[in-house]
This record gives sequence, structure tokens and C-alpha cells, in this order.
Amino acid sequence: GYKWYGLSEYIVVFLLKQALRRRGSEMDFFWEMLSLQETLFLLILLGVLVKKLKIVRENGRKTLSDLLIYAILPCNIVASFMGGITLPDGFVHNCILAVCISIGIQVLSIYGSKLLFRRYPANQKSVLSYGMICSNSSFVGLPIAHLMFGDLGVIYTSVFQIPLRFTMWTAGLSLFTDVSKKDAFRKLVRHPCIIAVFVGLIL
Repeated sequence: GYKWYGLSEYIVVFLLKQALRRRGSEMDFFWEMLSLQETLFLLILLGVLVKKLKIVRENGRKTLSDLLIYAILPCNIVASFMGGITLPDGFVHNCILAVCISIGIQVLSIYGSKLLFRRYPANQKSVLSYGMICSNSSFVGLPIAHLMFGDLGVIYTSVFQIPLRFTMWTAGLSLFTDVSKKDAFRKLVRHPCIIAVFVGLIL
């Protein structure tokens, strides 16, 4: 899953090249990325310590995950739309391009996982395929986009992730259980981050 997460974020970076030029030179961008990687490493280290010391137990971890999915990330998305930013020329075109590229990655991930993991046992194949198809770009991608590109980065990243969420509730979930199209569509339209995107557009 990590490699595809990186590919997704690099595509978002490509779509935000104009913002990159406004923020400074390529060297400045490199040092910002290096600083961001250090921050992420320290946060991972903190998470490991919290788990080892049992500061947050199993039920507490689920509560924190729910808080992130149902409150923090949606609020971050809506706040980005309401941040008073001036949308650049070609904003709609960039959003459409982001969705199309995301769809291409999801299709490639689905068929690529079938090819790469075809020799693995069924139980391992399902887990490995899910990790390739469904990245963790929501948990990490949105904060990174916000730190690097501000509110506009969050907006583009949120739009980019729409096909990913669709794949998560269809092809991803079907690796472990039977999935009806009706249930998958219902979960998609009810996802807090999807709702937050449309709320932000309306506001």
C-alpha cells in the first residue's frame, strides 16, 4: 500500500505545480519535504511508544480512528473550502484530471494486484491485494497536502480520493466478503469525507 500511496501523492504534487512555483524554488520544496518526512517519522515513533507503553488501549485506538474519520478529516475538508482562497484558473479542469488519474490508478491497482499476488495463498492474497488497492492517503495524505499546499491542496486531494473510496467499498471489500452494489453505493455517499467535499462546494 505504501508505494501506491506515494504515487498518489506525487500526482497531487504534479497537479499543484503552480502552487509550488509560488512557494519558492525546487530546493526550498526539497527541504520542506525533508522536514515533513522528519515530522512524520517522529509521529510514527510516538505512536509506537504509545502502543508499547499501552497508553492507548485497543478500544481507545478505535475511538481515535473514528474521531479522525468522522470529525477531524471532514472538518478539515470543509474548512479548506471556506478558507477564503482564490481558486486558480482551470480549477474544474484540474479536478476532472485528478479524478481521471485516480480512476486509472485504481484500475491498475485492481488488475495489478491480481497479477502480482496470484501465486499467494487465498488468505494472504486478499490482504496484500487490499493493501495495494486501498491506500492510507486519507489519514496521511490530507495532512501532508495541507502542510505543503494549504487549503487548495486539501481540496484537490479530497477530489482525487473519491474514486479511491468507491474502490474501497467495492473491489476492496469484496476481497473479504460479498458486496452488493446497493450497499457499496450507500456507504460511499454516506462517507463523511465525501459528504464534506459536497458541503464545501455548496458553502
